[in-house]
Amino acid sequence: MTQPTKKIQQILLRRDLSDIPDYLIKWDDGTTEWISKSSLFFYKKETDNFDKTQYKRASEEKEFEAKPTNFEITDIWEENDKLMCGGKINDKYYSASYEDCKRICPKNLIKYYKKFLFAQLKKNKKQ
Repeated sequence: MTQPTKKIQQILLRRDLSDIPDYLIKWDDGTTEWISKSSLFFYKKETDNFDKTQYKRASEEKEFEAKPTNFEITDIWEENDKLMCGGKINDKYYSASYEDCKRICPKNLIKYYKKFLFAQLKKNKKQ
């Protein structure tokens, strides 16, 4: 695949009209577009270095528990009907369940979770 020229600025909405969800995204040039889940992960990986496999499970790392105030959340996604957060501590990436993030770094999580809830609310209104 070629290197994308646009970057995703924001994920506005997720819709589940089939088994595979798609997402309304806002590009950095201000335009919006519905893209597939696979396209979303391609663009996120290529433009934002997003790849949820890069995140080690936080439960496997003592550093996650030891320095919770250093945890910077960089992504939020759904995995197996569960809300997950990805972030980093000292340039190492970790993932944790929403519940763990809420317990360990509630202030960091609020801005990402509000965006997620807003997108879910919009999705529910359209259905």
